[in-house]
Amino acid sequence: MKKSLLTRAGALALSLALLLPQTLAANAGQTQFRTQTTLKDNLSYTNTITDHDTLGREESHLLELSPGGEVYPITVQGDTTIYGSGTISWAITQARKLGYNVLAAVNSDFYSTQTGVPLGIVIEEGIYKSSPEEESALIFTGGQAGLVEAPQVSITLENEETGAVTSLTHFNKWRVNGNGLYLFSSDFSTVSTRTSGAGWMVKLRILEGEMTVEGTMVLEVAETVEQEGAYPLEEGFLVLTADETSNLREVFESFQVGDTVTLTTRCGDEALAGAQWATGCGDILIRDGAITDKSTWMSTVGAAPRTAVGMREDGSLVCYVVDGRR
Repeated sequence: MKKSLLTRAGALALSLALLLPQTLAANAGQTQFRTQTTLKDNLSYTNTITDHDTLGREESHLLELSPGGEVYPITVQGDTTIYGSGTISWAITQARKLGYNVLAAVNSDFYSTQTGVPLGIVIEEGIYKSSPEEESALIFTGGQAGLVEAPQVSITLENEETGAVTSLTHFNKWRVNGNGLYLFSSDFSTVSTRTSGAGWMVKLRILEGEMTVEGTMVLEVAETVEQEGAYPLEEGFLVLTADETSNLREVFESFQVGDTVTLTTRCGDEALAGAQWATGCGDILIRDGAITDKSTWMSTVGAAPRTAVGMREDGSLVCYVVDGRR
């Protein structure tokens, strides 16, 4: 199967670095050079070089993917885990290891340059790997793209022994002191939770189920620990944690080794619940063919590398990358 890859790679500070630059809009400068190549029956690539009045030379790259062909988009981490950044070449290598023939790739979600952790959601092959944190989600199901604005995924832990219920939203994100409860899986890191400062950990053995944005799992409390710093992560286990300043000791004390716990995830969105792949995204620049209110945008393009993804009414996907510094 011929497949294209939409991916994230940790390269530039809270910015979308480019892999394939793209075609410029009509008002972005005077076109000096343009080439177009058909990569596959439903995938084309256009490279454009323009001369801009104030920015000078700019190069852009455009991928246009029509539905119904052999090529379709997926999302893959720049590294094998959520923590830690990697190059786009590394992400392509990971996709190939999964059996995909990669024809093209662009970067997607913003991320922390300190940790490499993406700001938004991560779903890969239906497995929920990192929480959305209210960032909009670009989703792919059966090769079709969709947008879920401000998605919410709740996680509830019910102790079957005591009836105590614990709710949280942070999953496989960098633990911030005073910011409540966090849940980690081995998809976050092959080493540890990477946490710092004093806190507590509840290690939960996975007995049944897998992590999705809408579903249930059966867990068993394997260990409870109070400690400084990071705690090891292992495949087949989850770790619930909070730092000392979050003042959630009563949650920690509600779990005892041997307790059976039911984990339930809910997203409240049918499209997101059925997504095979998902990545976070930044500002919504255009909605229903009209430019949105620029004053609400969190960032500006300026002379910097940026990636934009668009969906046409016919279901085709447009990936547009401009190398703003070249």
